[in-house]
Amino acid sequence: MAVTHRVAVITALACLLVVTGAQTTTTSGRWPTQTFITEPGFHPPLAAINHTDDSALAPGLIVFSQDGTYAPENVALIMDRNGELVWQTDPTIGDIQDLSPFTLFGENVLISWNGTSNNVNGDSFGTATIWNDSYEPIYNITLSDPQFEHLYGQYDSLLNQHEVYITSWGTFLGLVYDPIPANLSAVGGPEDGWIRDGVVVEIDIKTNELFFVWRASDFIPITDSYAPIESARSGFGNSSDSGWDYVHLNSVAELNGNIVVSSRHTFQAIYIDRQTGGVKWIVQGEGKSNFTIDADAVYRWQHDIRIEQTAEGLMMHLHNNQNNYTPPYNVSSGQLMRIDEEVGHVYAVQTYTDPNDLVSASSGGNYQPLVNGNVIICHASQPVIKEYAQDGALLWSFRFGPAGYATGPGIGSYRAFVSEWRGYPNTDPKAAACRLASGDLAVFMSWNGATETIAWNIYSGEKSYGLNAAATNVTKSGFETSNTIPVAQYVQVEALGGSKDPGQTRRSAVLNVTDAALC
Repeated sequence: MAVTHRVAVITALACLLVVTGAQTTTTSGRWPTQTFITEPGFHPPLAAINHTDDSALAPGLIVFSQDGTYAPENVALIMDRNGELVWQTDPTIGDIQDLSPFTLFGENVLISWNGTSNNVNGDSFGTATIWNDSYEPIYNITLSDPQFEHLYGQYDSLLNQHEVYITSWGTFLGLVYDPIPANLSAVGGPEDGWIRDGVVVEIDIKTNELFFVWRASDFIPITDSYAPIESARSGFGNSSDSGWDYVHLNSVAELNGNIVVSSRHTFQAIYIDRQTGGVKWIVQGEGKSNFTIDADAVYRWQHDIRIEQTAEGLMMHLHNNQNNYTPPYNVSSGQLMRIDEEVGHVYAVQTYTDPNDLVSASSGGNYQPLVNGNVIICHASQPVIKEYAQDGALLWSFRFGPAGYATGPGIGSYRAFVSEWRGYPNTDPKAAACRLASGDLAVFMSWNGATETIAWNIYSGEKSYGLNAAATNVTKSGFETSNTIPVAQYVQVEALGGSKDPGQTRRSAVLNVTDAALC
């Protein structure tokens, strides 16, 4: 018998708690959240989900990081397609952003960014952490190098939040926003001005050795920028603390052993030779580059440019924000296009928008092609993730915050992915219990991050050892499962499935429920 009403519980930490079990809570003016008896500190969003044909969806879980001024918690999350929590980070450990699934040295991993960020101008300084499938940090990637002379020594690590990318050859690609002096008179700024130079870095994951550096200022003239100078968001260009962010590099990825970088403020996809550091070519969103471009392929203020070599040629996809924080706000979309290097033209292939829920996003976002041909579009500064069929038909929508304008509503996720992630936590499951009016015990059980748990056993007794089975093969139901058993003094739960060894089970701590309060 499942229990889903208000309860007071005794947890494994022997703390008396009064919370709402497996229900939603709301804070005035904010998005509703879920709460759990076994994890009272967790408050994942109660997602508003619309879907048509579940059989048409790509397999996998939703991997994203919720953050923002009005987010209930700034945490990394994995949830299923029905909005059930699978795993989240401890909300007390700080802001974790850009949670992304990758493969490293043949193993499935997660990577995220953590550090100090300025949400107005994009400056950020932090560390990239790689997690194994037991949610244990296995590598911390940091950067502190004297060549970044105006930043060196001010922060433990200089890596910018905009990219955490693991290459297929096992290195890390990231970004640094480096203030350097520059003559800005060509764009109406001071001769003795400053820019925030966009710098691509490649780092050895095992040793933290920096072995590739590419600076936008060596190749991209300041006159290519569409960003307004002398603004709080783009920088006033008059000091090292307020350098003009003329390129705003916001994604880096591999292509045929080389590197593709997105320059938001110049509307450019820049293809870099990884051996020489030279620029092979540039696609500019309005066709002012090495390529002409279809009218339906034009993009502005974009994010997350990725280019893939396919049988049809070079396919480029991105999140086309089309907004730079000031009205009028334009509709954002996912865009797919084909690059023909021989003729020097970019052809529009598909645009992904939902006509019943048009979104205007100012920043972030990504486009993820899925294994079955579908596409995930995350709108970042707008808290909604959508899956489309290849032909553009909407299949699924996952909203985790209110609708807003380009610069609101203060809840979002920098990127989001669908991943067939399998997690095997090395922590123990958790249990909690309360007494029902009937005299029976309501028992609650969960195991944060265990994707393979299918059922639970519950043990009870009058002593803390030699417990007997009180309920067996209780089917797992969402993140937290509940069941009723006869009254006892001690309780323990056991997860069936969830360990890498299929035959191994894992038990919680034994709970003394003698003083458990009434549910």
